[in-house]
Amino acid sequence: MKILLSYSKYHFDPSKSPQVQKYWYTSAGILARSLYRILSEIGDVTYIGGNEIDSIRGGEFDLFVGTHYKFRKILKLCQIKKSILFAVNMHPLERNRLLLSFLLRERLNLQALAGWDLMNFMSIRQSLSSADYIICAGNMKTFNSYIKRGIPKKKIKMINYGVEYHSEIIKKKVGVPEFVYSTSEIGLRKGFDILYSLFTNPRITSQEFHLKIMGLPTNAFYEKKLKKFLKILGNKAEYFGWVDAGSLKYRRIVAKSDFFILPSLEEGQAGTAVEAIGSGIIPLLSENCGIDFAPLGTLELKTDSEVNRKIFLKALSMPKDEVTRWKIKTKEYYKLFHADFINFLAEAVQGAVKNELYPKISVVLPIFNKEKTIKPLIELLDQKEKKDYRVTFSVTPNIFETKTNNLGLKKSTGKYAVVLQDDNFIFDKNIFFEAVSVMEKSPKTAILGALAGVNFYPRGTKGLSGKGQIVVNEHEVYWRQDENTNPELKHRIFETDACMRGPLIIRNSFLEKFGILDEAYAPYYMDDMDLCFRAKSKGYKVFAFLSDTVNTSGSISVYQGNNWKIWEKVVKENPDRFYSRWQPTKIKDFLELERIPLYENLMEKITRITGLFLMKNGKKFGNRILIYIYYLGRQLINFISLNYISRFKKNYKNVSYSQCGEDRIILHLLETIGLDKPFYVDIGAYHPFHISNTALLYELGSRGVNVEPNPDVRGLFHKYRSQDINISAGISDSEGVMIYYCFNVSTLNTFSQKEARRNLREGYKLIGKKKIPVTTLKKIIRIYCLGRVPDILFIDIEGSEVKLLNSLKNMKIKPAILCVETAGFSAKGIARKNINLINSITRLGYKLYADTHLNSIFINRSFRK
Repeated sequence: MKILLSYSKYHFDPSKSPQVQKYWYTSAGILARSLYRILSEIGDVTYIGGNEIDSIRGGEFDLFVGTHYKFRKILKLCQIKKSILFAVNMHPLERNRLLLSFLLRERLNLQALAGWDLMNFMSIRQSLSSADYIICAGNMKTFNSYIKRGIPKKKIKMINYGVEYHSEIIKKKVGVPEFVYSTSEIGLRKGFDILYSLFTNPRITSQEFHLKIMGLPTNAFYEKKLKKFLKILGNKAEYFGWVDAGSLKYRRIVAKSDFFILPSLEEGQAGTAVEAIGSGIIPLLSENCGIDFAPLGTLELKTDSEVNRKIFLKALSMPKDEVTRWKIKTKEYYKLFHADFINFLAEAVQGAVKNELYPKISVVLPIFNKEKTIKPLIELLDQKEKKDYRVTFSVTPNIFETKTNNLGLKKSTGKYAVVLQDDNFIFDKNIFFEAVSVMEKSPKTAILGALAGVNFYPRGTKGLSGKGQIVVNEHEVYWRQDENTNPELKHRIFETDACMRGPLIIRNSFLEKFGILDEAYAPYYMDDMDLCFRAKSKGYKVFAFLSDTVNTSGSISVYQGNNWKIWEKVVKENPDRFYSRWQPTKIKDFLELERIPLYENLMEKITRITGLFLMKNGKKFGNRILIYIYYLGRQLINFISLNYISRFKKNYKNVSYSQCGEDRIILHLLETIGLDKPFYVDIGAYHPFHISNTALLYELGSRGVNVEPNPDVRGLFHKYRSQDINISAGISDSEGVMIYYCFNVSTLNTFSQKEARRNLREGYKLIGKKKIPVTTLKKIIRIYCLGRVPDILFIDIEGSEVKLLNSLKNMKIKPAILCVETAGFSAKGIARKNINLINSITRLGYKLYADTHLNSIFINRSFRK
């Protein structure tokens, strides 16, 4: 595989040794060389800096990976099969909005803006649109900045960045709390104004602390502000300037710190923050830093913020042993979510290459006595236009949860298996996407629950008090972790002892290695808890988040009354089995991450909130009536969306395969002259779809003859244009064999020696010559068109147009429409129009109807329908 990688040689140059590369250990340097190493394992890599694009002009590559800098220009200069844009910031529109709104809201001088703060969003947006896939370092905040601006979820994937070294935790017994503010640039985007306001507040300056600052001011405005800041703080602050991230000095400064502070307005994922977290430095960050770990809370993007002051004062008041504990937890977070960075990146790249950016999941849904309600939902799934899933089912006896779950888990083929319950009402359309995004960033997380967490305690534990469901009896002691326990858990991804079944997301590789649900617990109860404790015993983690899912316990309620005796024994025995295997602890020293929900539009929000309201108030107003109202409303919305909104949008959507929209122009012309489903001949067809003038006509029901001399695409035409007649030959004024000149950009292939020489002068490489049979237009019409003159004749034969036009002179009946390439190719600027060729065509009785500069479209003056 031929691969092109475009990144900054300023940060990494594979031709130079690490010792001479100043930015080898910066986040940009690590990202660039990590990509280079990963891609080198896939194929042959050509690495260029953004200013070296002339060196690859006209090249052909199977894969192109690059940053937004000159991304689209490279796509135009080269022939590229697949492209991946590597993004290191939020969407440019969001970045500009964040910086400008902060500037205006805080009434800062416009001199605060650095020259590179605001981005050329038009150019970057075009690059984002042109890329096949986007990989970006960041969190859901970063992700949402792209989604709400039209980037499809399946096109972009977030990864967590990691570092190559980290310092050991230094346990301090004496001394003031040490803070470090480290960044490549000290200025607006990195939140220096927030830092300034926080540390110069009288409530803060009166405290005992030490602040270390690394980085360079972005401009004169921040040079002046930094000097003033240092003067105010006196010996409480220390400025080091720019320090090489790979140096011993840098590592010592970070290692001796307690807290890392960075209230960034905009990031992809702040590299210096990741470096600090890797060394166990407790982060004080804004959620725009791209990192979800904020044990003391996230900083607000405001200069006068009481929230920020409280977080800082909380950090100051923390006892030394508590600081050490949180440093250990910080390092634990890094190991779980960042340390495997190279594999995250490699999987994302390899997934994009295979057109599988995200892994598959297998959903297991056991159903009991719910056929009437489940069937219409399955039918809705089946009505979906483009299904990228398949549905299988098994009919079993009433063997209940454990065994039916296992039947599904055994058939699971996805990277993750999802266990649902038939009494789960899920109102969160992004639930699986969010769950997979979490699991992909943490390979040591085996199980993720989306309903509730459960913390178990030793039997006989007393003194558990608080909100939520606490169960203390002779059989078991547990505390359910959900919104009733702590409303803040709705905004967290939290570690827990175990997770309640439905929805339960499980890593399939874990199941393959350590087994599925233990059927000793059959028919049900505590088999899911046992699986979670098994995962923890093998060194894995169990996390939960609270999705918008309501569990009605409908299946279990069927076994109340007389039937309860069947299950009463199991409910008593299974806790005995559980406690004989596992020894839960009283202390729950678990990790928590900030949870940022995926972006949803207004209609999605209304649907979700309405559904939740109806379910939660069902008992009050009548469950069945409200649920039916909700689902009728959902189906009405779907019906309107499918039958009206989609059609409405479709009416205004114009698909084009042509290079410059020629097919759309011709469709308009055909409508004008009243010609329906025309018969065409495409001379120099090139490809069944790519920059094809006839692909759209073919999709709309027209048929014709495609003539293309390049033997490499013969199979593609037979496969994708099977109802056309496809001829692998060239066109000339007489039959025979001619030399076909093949270039590194196949669109330049030609029979014309003159055109071949011109291509060589333009800097393109001649990769071969082939002897190709040629035929005549007359023979094509006589044999393949059965004497029928085509309604439309397309001509794109790189310099041989005149010979073909001579054949038209002798034809009594000529095509109604001609589409002819009338501009020569030029890699430098706009190519010249061939006025002589246009004049020759008009002398044949044609009138110029439209011109895209590259191609001219003519209508036969004598045409009558």
